[in-house]
Amino acid sequence: MFDEWGNHESGGEAGSVATVPESIRFDRLPEGLSEMTPGARLGTVLASIDRRRLNGKHRVLVMQAWNRQLAHAQAELYASMMTVVDAEAELYPEDDPFDINEVASSEIRAASP
Repeated sequence: MFDEWGNHESGGEAGSVATVPESIRFDRLPEGLSEMTPGARLGTVLASIDRRRLNGKHRVLVMQAWNRQLAHAQAELYASMMTVVDAEAELYPEDDPFDINEVASSEIRAASP
């Protein structure tokens, strides 16, 4: 499973998520990484870090930052799911809440891979 991640940093085909030019890769952690709030900026910074160049302590700090970023992305996904439920409830305010949840669940499932 993790074999695909081997080329992530180098931009190879298997598992390549993003290619970051060598000129902006960090040999050490960017200042304030541990306090950086999740979002677009943190995602950009994390994508620019070459984990192979870090020591063990810094690799743990990078994993913690990725966990913050992941939790942020999951919260955004759940908020999007709730907007589907809310929209259905607004469209059909007289319907049984169970029916509204069933319709919303179908729409959410349709958006999932």
